[in-house]
Amino acid sequence: MKTYHEKTGELIESPDLSAGYTYPGKRYVGTERRVLAGTVALYPPDGLRVEVPIYEDCLFFHPWEPGEKPEENPQPPDPKPSDTAATWDELAAAYSEGGDICMSMDAKTLVLDVLRDLGAREAAELRQNAAEMDGTTIIAYERAVPAWSHERDYSAWPAGAPVADEGQVWLLIQPHNAASYEGRPSTLRALWGLAHTKDPTRAKPWVDPYGTSGMYMVGECYRAKDGTVYRCLQDNCVYDAQALPSAWEEVEV
Repeated sequence: MKTYHEKTGELIESPDLSAGYTYPGKRYVGTERRVLAGTVALYPPDGLRVEVPIYEDCLFFHPWEPGEKPEENPQPPDPKPSDTAATWDELAAAYSEGGDICMSMDAKTLVLDVLRDLGAREAAELRQNAAEMDGTTIIAYERAVPAWSHERDYSAWPAGAPVADEGQVWLLIQPHNAASYEGRPSTLRALWGLAHTKDPTRAKPWVDPYGTSGMYMVGECYRAKDGTVYRCLQDNCVYDAQALPSAWEEVEV
């Protein structure tokens, strides 16, 4: 592994460890053009390409400064975050937010705008096709499910379109303007149904069915408060494993 001077970037063949210390890091070596995942189908035939920074693992040499005392376990200096480095939280928020793509000189802004565009497109496709999907499929694409909003007008949304709220995925039963109603999907069960999944790794917390809406079918799962995942053994189940043990089996996740 190569060693570089932490300030000058000069390559050091044999660092003098009596005059300083080394610590691990990454050194910028250039960029590489890559196709952004998922963009070939949206922008055929080549998709969208972005310049991705490339780094090499290395060691940095820190020479002792005047008056600085050597330590047995010296700590490397705290790295300063780049102004153009997007965090995972920013990327995830941009993807779920949805929006129009806008070119920018800033790589961070470009990536965030592209993710907003991809998120909006995937959310629109899911909204239009959700009525033909089962809960397992919809929850598998939960990344594209928009958050429920009291300020949004769902009047033009098709029945079956999903939203995410309070850790659940809800399915639109009756198109409406949310601003005209007090409450949210969990309290407006005549307007929103509940999606369940057969994938135990994506199981949601238990929610009591509302009439025939939200009943559990064979194979559908839920996660109990203690983290245990249960799989339903009968159709039209309205009781959890504590109330009706014979209708459920534990699943290892």
